[in-house]
Amino acid sequence: MARSASPTTPDPAVKQRPVRHVREHERRVAACTACHLHQGRTKAVAGEGPMHARLVLVGVAPRRQEDLRGVPFAGGARNVLDNALAEAEIDPDEVRITSLVRCRPPNDRSPTREEVGACSGHFVTELDLMAPEVIVSFGAFATEVLYGRSIPIERIAGFRLAIRQGVTLIPTYHPVDAVRGVPQAATSLRRDLVAAKAVLDGRLRTGAQVLDELRAEQAVGS
Repeated sequence: MARSASPTTPDPAVKQRPVRHVREHERRVAACTACHLHQGRTKAVAGEGPMHARLVLVGVAPRRQEDLRGVPFAGGARNVLDNALAEAEIDPDEVRITSLVRCRPPNDRSPTREEVGACSGHFVTELDLMAPEVIVSFGAFATEVLYGRSIPIERIAGFRLAIRQGVTLIPTYHPVDAVRGVPQAATSLRRDLVAAKAVLDGRLRTGAQVLDELRAEQAVGS
């Protein structure tokens, strides 16, 4: 499986002094010119939700509505997400929503590796300020960047994976997939948010615990 650039280590070219407060983070995102995407943006999207959030939802990049409003997820995708959070009994005011890239790529295309790398410092800043317990990644691209492996989303959605500093990563379908009518997207999104809450509540094993048990089983079988 192919490895990808990870946002857990900022691009040295854009590394700056540590950010100590959410307002400083927002100012840096708003003023960022690290890549050419800033030239066409209406508003940079710093993220939304409290920095004390234990759960973080991660998309890829702003689309047209997000660019106009300066918030992550808008329009039909936001309706799908809000409904899924409600069904999972997750308080939206206790969730941080963010993305790998903060400026809208032209024509809503996927960002390039270089664009993700240029924005990586902002993403790492959020993680360092929050220290979340669970991250839900929306879609194959965000999952590949966060996990470092390219796996079709239909194969990996709902898995509990161990990533940086004991954080549990749960990949799922992007809310836009549900808007576009992908048959399993809405069901999987709801299921995987329910799993995220169960991990936070201690009712499901974390990604690290799943990995430890898998290693123990392999050791017994070897």
